[in-house]
Amino acid sequence: MSSRLVALCIVSMLMGSLPLFAQTDGGTPLQDQLRAAVKRDALSVMMVSSVIGDLPFDGDAPIEPGFSMRASRVGIRGRLDNGFSYLLLTELVRSPALFGLVMSYQFHPAATVDVGIFKTPVSAEFMTTLARIPMVRRSQVSLRLARQRQLGMQLKGQLGGQGRLCRPESRQVGAGTALCYWAGFFNGTDINPNDNDKFMVLGRAGLVHTWRQGRLALMANGFATEDDGERFTGDRRVYGGDLLLYHGRWMAYAEGLMGSFDPVGPGPVQEPYGYQGTLGYMIVPRRHQVLARWDTYFPDSPAEEDTQFIVLGYTFWPISMYTFQLNYFIPMHADEPFSDQQSVSIKFQIDF
Repeated sequence: MSSRLVALCIVSMLMGSLPLFAQTDGGTPLQDQLRAAVKRDALSVMMVSSVIGDLPFDGDAPIEPGFSMRASRVGIRGRLDNGFSYLLLTELVRSPALFGLVMSYQFHPAATVDVGIFKTPVSAEFMTTLARIPMVRRSQVSLRLARQRQLGMQLKGQLGGQGRLCRPESRQVGAGTALCYWAGFFNGTDINPNDNDKFMVLGRAGLVHTWRQGRLALMANGFATEDDGERFTGDRRVYGGDLLLYHGRWMAYAEGLMGSFDPVGPGPVQEPYGYQGTLGYMIVPRRHQVLARWDTYFPDSPAEEDTQFIVLGYTFWPISMYTFQLNYFIPMHADEPFSDQQSVSIKFQIDF
């Protein structure tokens, strides 16, 4: 207990000192130099690295105390002539190191074809880049029911509006209304070769509306696949939707996904589902943000328990390329609201 108390004191002292490091005047000359050196239309270098520290207050908490390297990714991307573009992304702390490889061709202003290894367009939080997710970790339902990166092909586009409004992390305002769509087919085996003669098919579509001080994105998505793997063999279906609202300094975000897993042979059909709702407020724009989240997942399995959390968050950007996040997790059990199995997670991140 004493070591946890010391760690908590260190975190508290760090939080108290963070505003001292805020960039207040003088601009960002060194960041501008870095952007000028590595950001070009034809060749742009990108990097994100993050370290997470977990501090449970109880031995029965669902996380273990310690630090972990959440990610260390380096990549290049660029636009070429005649509508062609590319992306290559490596992950340095996992194997295989190849994490993303996308070859794209925009043959119409409202239509682009992507081929390679990339995020499937199911779940706005999963589609959001790691450097832009609002909490230390993604929501439970996003981690459990979205299909992660896959090898395949998709068609995507935007009808109407100005700029790139369809990206979940976009905060562009005052740019009109757009219809966004994605449709694709993939192996359904992450980045591995297909394990049967079936493809995973998916789709996502919705509207983005912007006004002078805000934007609203409302999307629906789903996928269907026939799996033939070690952990599950059978038909897998997942569908759901998400809503993301920005207005002034406020942010509201909700997402839900539901699955239907029908195994081959004996065994019941499992119907896991989950949802999350997040509310955020920028105390100081692009500097300090506070957040609160209700995070749930119901696995519909006798081998797993339902999990529900209240997550309180604080995010601080001392400079635009550095992020500090602090999350306080409060498990909510039906028989013991505000359980003692509470914990704190902190994340330090650099990205450009």
